[in-house]
Amino acid sequence: MYMCEVINKRSMNFAGINHSGPLSDFPDACVRVELELYSRKQDFTQIINPHICYSPHYEKGNLGTYWACFEVEGSVAIPLGVTTFALPEQKYAVVVCNGSTIAEAYQWVYKWIEETGIQRKLDMYEIECYYKNIEDDTLEEKVEIWVPVA
Repeated sequence: MYMCEVINKRSMNFAGINHSGPLSDFPDACVRVELELYSRKQDFTQIINPHICYSPHYEKGNLGTYWACFEVEGSVAIPLGVTTFALPEQKYAVVVCNGSTIAEAYQWVYKWIEETGIQRKLDMYEIECYYKNIEDDTLEEKVEIWVPVA
């Protein structure tokens, strides 16, 4: 069982790498993008927390775009192959899970949103936040799923 809540997130600035393509490429392509981001961590300046990977994503039909990003302070020097962008302040329905229960957690939060009568905002990015355990990398990472709501 998962606990869901609605939170209001301030606007956030990101610097990251993306993959766009057929959904059949996912999740393997997502893992590759995240690994590339972490292998290039030293190229980024002004990372707010290097142990959190933010992954805004969206899907349209059978295509999707998935980002692996660090939150950064304002405008930063942009390493080659990296894009910076900002997401506005937004309310999200949030559920916490781990790496092996992401699909189940998405089903849970979508059902919770529907049952509570909250309106999903389908024109905004959903975001997965991966918390890297730096003390013990054998532990499964904590993941937050943020679904935009009105």
